[in-house]
Amino acid sequence: MSSVPILDRSHAPAPGAIANPTLTPVQQLTLDNGVPVYIIEGGTQEVTRIEFAFEAGTWHSNQKLMAGTANAMLTEGTSELNGPELSARLDGYGAFIQNEASRDVASIALYTLNRFWQETLPVFESMIKDSKVPQTALDIYLNNRRQSHLVGQEKVGVLARQAFSGQLFGEDHPYGQQVDLEDYDAVSRAVVMEFYQKRYTARQASLFIAGKPPKALIAALNHHFGGADWIGEHSAPFEYRLPDPQQALSIEVNKSGALQSAIRLGRRLFSKNHPDYFPLQVTNTLLGGYFGSRLMTNLREDKGLTYGIGSSVVPLRHSGYFFISTEVNADATAQALEEIYKEIGKLRETSPDAKELERVKNYLLGAFLRSVSGPFSQLEQLRSRLFFDLPENYIESFPKRLQAVTSDQVQEMANRYWQEAHLIQVVAGP
Repeated sequence: MSSVPILDRSHAPAPGAIANPTLTPVQQLTLDNGVPVYIIEGGTQEVTRIEFAFEAGTWHSNQKLMAGTANAMLTEGTSELNGPELSARLDGYGAFIQNEASRDVASIALYTLNRFWQETLPVFESMIKDSKVPQTALDIYLNNRRQSHLVGQEKVGVLARQAFSGQLFGEDHPYGQQVDLEDYDAVSRAVVMEFYQKRYTARQASLFIAGKPPKALIAALNHHFGGADWIGEHSAPFEYRLPDPQQALSIEVNKSGALQSAIRLGRRLFSKNHPDYFPLQVTNTLLGGYFGSRLMTNLREDKGLTYGIGSSVVPLRHSGYFFISTEVNADATAQALEEIYKEIGKLRETSPDAKELERVKNYLLGAFLRSVSGPFSQLEQLRSRLFFDLPENYIESFPKRLQAVTSDQVQEMANRYWQEAHLIQVVAGP
């Protein structure tokens, strides 16, 4: 009788080197009307994701609330089916829709079982090409948004975020615009339809497919979405002026009765295609970009000032920004700010040791491997690369670029971009 070896759990297994991931090749083609198509084929399940990305984000509208409202209305009714009927039709085939609008782009994706794509694709087409923006659905959506707006104005975190973005980009800029209650009253079905008809066309679209698409699907997509009747009109690019370069500024937003203060600290930066973006992301991760960061260790673990604190470098197509965010008891605000500036100062004064930097790199490499672990995840990476106009080898070169970041470079990034003379500080609270 053979014995089963017993694992010695008193000793951790030896760490091994992480191999570079093997990425699925991207197939590219074009529909008859010019829509670019990108396909990542892989996975084990008979499921396909079909996603359209449109130049229909906040950047592309001169009226507040247009981008989000038009995108939300895609699922609320067509000439033949109302919103509940659309949902029921897709639910019956095990399919679902995912749609969202951001500052720069808007998207709508269909997740469908392969054996039912012939039934679900026409429903998806009608949502995109035949949205009717039903008045009742529009009223319900706007009323819900109004209520969310009112609730948000009672939260110090929301107030701090609004004041911060308004100061970074200007309240009239699409990246920093502030929504007031009267803006909801200015949204009519006519203006939403006008925005939808201009922005949700082939001229503004890119098509992304991931999973295991059936062979006949591509020809069907060209049939449904490749016609000349859907090309749309040419639209001149929108341009906005950013505020002048910023100097240190401290803003207080009073919220009487609040028990906590929300802190938001940072500055305007650049997009993802800037040469310093990658090393700055490594620097940011060390400072506050993961649970083992310096800010979390100091303010949460050591001082007990907050439940959580984090920092991020956010890329936008035409700009970007860095921020630190946390909420603390009101009487701990001054101490929390002191500790935040202390951690930033340490990074400017002393480069991190090799062990700490290696730990951060391992974390980032693990996160990267998760982000390319399947066709849907790789599709997200592909969209980002195309969106920011990055080199074709940008994704594959991640491990090599990560290992090339040095401790001295981390210190250099902190000194170049985190000088207190350029940081905006917002505190919302009592």
